[in-house]
Amino acid sequence: MTTILNKEKLLEQAQAFVDEGKIDKAIREYEKILFSDVKDLRVKIRIAELYTKQKQSEQAIKLYREVALQYTDEGFYLKAVTVYKQILRLNPSLIEINEELAKLYERMGILGDAVRQYDIVANALDRRGDRERSLEIREKIVQLHPDDIASRTRLAEFYQSVGKTEQALDQFEELAKALEKRGGREKKLIELYEKILSHRPDRTFLIERLIRYAYVEGDKKRALKWLDAAEDLTPYDPELLGMQAEIYASLNQFDTAKSKYFSLAELYQENGDVEGALRAYAEILVYIPGEKEEVRTKISLLGPDAFARAEAWALKRRKELDEELKEREEEERKREVSLRRREDETRRVQEEEAQKIRREKIQKRLAEKGVVPSSLPPPPPSVAAPKNETHEADAAFRLMNMYEQMGLEKEADEERRRALELYEALQTQGKPDPFLVQRIEDLRGEKKVQKKEEKPKQDTPPFPKSKKKASFV
Repeated sequence: MTTILNKEKLLEQAQAFVDEGKIDKAIREYEKILFSDVKDLRVKIRIAELYTKQKQSEQAIKLYREVALQYTDEGFYLKAVTVYKQILRLNPSLIEINEELAKLYERMGILGDAVRQYDIVANALDRRGDRERSLEIREKIVQLHPDDIASRTRLAEFYQSVGKTEQALDQFEELAKALEKRGGREKKLIELYEKILSHRPDRTFLIERLIRYAYVEGDKKRALKWLDAAEDLTPYDPELLGMQAEIYASLNQFDTAKSKYFSLAELYQENGDVEGALRAYAEILVYIPGEKEEVRTKISLLGPDAFARAEAWALKRRKELDEELKEREEEERKREVSLRRREDETRRVQEEEAQKIRREKIQKRLAEKGVVPSSLPPPPPSVAAPKNETHEADAAFRLMNMYEQMGLEKEADEERRRALELYEALQTQGKPDPFLVQRIEDLRGEKKVQKKEEKPKQDTPPFPKSKKKASFV
């Protein structure tokens, strides 16, 4: 009973010192409790908090680590995680703490958090230059999350960077399998296949996939490169040989295309596929109609009506290709129109923004000179008062006068043109209006005078007259 009372008194005294701001004395009181009960984790945490308050991070971290380890040993993983996070708030660069936290997440089965934490550790080890340990961690990440494409990519690239080519290629192959399962991302798969085949050319199944992906993506030149390279594969596979022949035809290499189509027809005949052979011969007629007689001779072995059937099929196929061409041209035209519209819209927005900036600058200069719209002179008394429907044109006319007073000739000319256009448009909409006629005549007259008379500014001395006669070049 005496021990309990003493502990309670020590706790009360320590709290009193904290309330008085005497942190060092409070720590000493708490340490007396720990001396008699080393496993009192709440007291250790309290002392660590006080050390943190005193900015004595090292002492605080030491105590927090003891607490976290004890929680881990006792199976209180969630509490240990909380304490390790507190340590990282004090010093996030502690690699060993990040790793302990990752291990805890792994034990708890929270693999996503474990992978993220291990990734932090691996990056920190990279910065430290400890590539061997970094590699161990990256291998651990892939073991925990084998379907994570980003982690496997980093591991493969890491193997490659340290010269472990075979291990890197193993990872690239696994990465390709993962991407195939997910579907899509054909461009990434093509890159992987080419990377693997550059070191492991015996992977013929990858060559087939590479050719098909490149073909589907429309990258026919890349597909053709691998079709030509696969000499032990392409000539014996009807689908691949057909692709090769078609690509050569699309590139206008008709002699080579014809040779490939003849080989394709023979391959189909060897396999007993008459229809396939017929289509191969017909493709020659589609792309090279001038080879009709040679095709007729070759195809005669397939039956008396074989050539007629092939010719009919070729005619149908040519029509389909013509339609496809028209569709592509129409799509291209639509894209061009859409692009022009977007460009026009962009220019319009830019012009509006530039005009807005210019007007803001003008308004600022007006304000600096103390000129406000209400101080502008009214229309000449000889001109009749404007009607309500002319307010936009009148506004342009008054703004023109304002700019002229300020010496802003370019802006005045713009408003003069705008006012003239508006007044002329109004005049054409109804009966002759003396006011509009007078205003239009005034604006036209001012426009002519503006072009003829351009006097130098008063504060600019005139240039001395040259004694030489003017010459025209």
